[in-house]
Amino acid sequence: MPKKRSWISKAGELAERFSGRGKARKKMRGHLPELPKRVKIKPGARYLNLAKGEATPSQAVRPLTDAIAQSYRAFLQHSPRKQVFVVGIGGAEGTAKTFLASEITKLLGDHVEVRTLAMDDYYKMSRRERKKKVQELKRKGRMSRENLMIFEISNDPVLSDFQTLLEHIEALKQGRPVQKHFYDHSNGEIIRNSRRVEPMQQGILLVEGIYALRKELRRAIDCGVFVFTGEEKKYQRVSKRDAAERAHGIYRSNKYFFEAQLTSYRRYIEPTIRNADIVVNTTHLFD
Repeated sequence: MPKKRSWISKAGELAERFSGRGKARKKMRGHLPELPKRVKIKPGARYLNLAKGEATPSQAVRPLTDAIAQSYRAFLQHSPRKQVFVVGIGGAEGTAKTFLASEITKLLGDHVEVRTLAMDDYYKMSRRERKKKVQELKRKGRMSRENLMIFEISNDPVLSDFQTLLEHIEALKQGRPVQKHFYDHSNGEIIRNSRRVEPMQQGILLVEGIYALRKELRRAIDCGVFVFTGEEKKYQRVSKRDAAERAHGIYRSNKYFFEAQLTSYRRYIEPTIRNADIVVNTTHLFD
């Protein structure tokens, strides 16, 4: 049985693509900025390539906000009794989901109320609790090394509290406030019941997170947005962010990306693109 490659060898292969050496670069160019051939989107889904070009990233986001505003108007017209329009923003780490949610709020906020629920706040375990659980599972031999790492970085869907999130979405749609946890990425701790989200009579509720388009949330989402970014650009963003903001360090952030995040993306996240009404490519949003 061939020996499994380490993240270092995988990083070297990706670095070759960056530098332009060899056939790998040519192959990647054939897929960008379009989606990889393995990815299938549902008939009728809109595809938006948000490239910065000569505009600012904020200006480049406008086609997405226009599409959401159009869907919201159609929602109000066809569902007069429903006043809160729920938009799920899913996709992998490093695809600018949080940035997009922020820009949607800024650009539409003058015309309609916008609230955001971040799915990271619905983790069931803190970073410390996950690491402790990983050691326990490792001793029992219950998981492969790869799956243990996916669990440790909280990319295993079982670690997301979909039930509570659904209850909070429903409460806000019914005009009731919710008290939710806050996940602090700087130390991985969960600050329980520390955030209050006020309801709105009419408006847009954004649900942002890697699993926003999974089947568990499908009945609550009125419009699904899947955010795609090419793997080399995603690697640059994630490794920089995790090393600087999440106390992982360069070595560990690279290890997490190549040995857990890529695998969990293709296994759990990428398939949810089939539930998207709008597919957004942010590979060149910032450059």
